[in-house]
Amino acid sequence: MSAGRDEYRPPKFREFEAVRVLSATGMGTDDLHNSVDGAGIVGDEVSVSGACPKPDGNGWLIAVSGEATEGWRWWFSESSLESTGSSIEFEFDELEPWKDAVELEFETLVEVEDPDEYPPQHELHDIVERTQTALHERLEIADLDVWTTDGETGNYGFVLTLYPAGNVVAGCERTDASPERAWMHGEESHEFPVSEWMPPHGERLVFLTEGIESAKVTCWRWSTPARVTGR
Repeated sequence: MSAGRDEYRPPKFREFEAVRVLSATGMGTDDLHNSVDGAGIVGDEVSVSGACPKPDGNGWLIAVSGEATEGWRWWFSESSLESTGSSIEFEFDELEPWKDAVELEFETLVEVEDPDEYPPQHELHDIVERTQTALHERLEIADLDVWTTDGETGNYGFVLTLYPAGNVVAGCERTDASPERAWMHGEESHEFPVSEWMPPHGERLVFLTEGIESAKVTCWRWSTPARVTGR
């Protein structure tokens, strides 16, 4: 590691923390990587709405949004921002630190028959329960959150966010180790490793449990901005 690198720490600002724009290094960018006039909002107060590693893995970029950005997320280097010691939306002391996590987004084979009705309790509940059991067999989990989605593709889905007890990258690799087929590995638009599982139509493959049609696994590694390689 070269001298002066700033690798082994999470982002300086927490999500929903209120920050003031001090400067704009060149032009900032939006979520689509289009240039924005960051200099035009210097001095304005905005809210932290995301973070991602810098492309060189040396430090973080921070996404902010608010009236000054017309609700859009604009990205700045950490040095361009300062904390106001407050939060626009929550109590400052209640803001959560960034925590390494594995996020799994699932589409199930449970079809939506009436979008106005709650998902079939027994079918979806059974799939969620079996999925959690299979994940606990693959890795040690310190904590886990789950919520259902409303079937945007015609089938019900659910999301699991789990916090591995050990290294999050190893946790991601154990999560999608099997089956070996039908995976595409890459990165989210902001540098986090992502794997998507979608078996070919008509081919019977199982990921974690029966009833899963497709899945997306994202490795949210907040403990360091160093790039994950070798996936």
